[in-house]
Amino acid sequence: MSADLVIGQTDFTSFSTGTSATKLKNPRNLAFDSSGDLWVLDNLNERVLRFSLNLVLQFLIQFDLY
Repeated sequence: MSADLVIGQTDFTSFSTGTSATKLKNPRNLAFDSSGDLWVLDNLNERVLRFSLNLVLQFLIQFDLY
């Protein structure tokens, strides 16, 4: 699942580790905002990623995690 917003780099492909959930480097803090979007601090890549509520729900349903 790719993030739909990345803060800390100019695009979604600047770092070789990628923006998908399986390519984070030392993810730290997680938070949900008032819209239900998930924010992840990708510590060693020095960036913050946003996963929209819709993406999070699709992921949970796809892997039967709800």
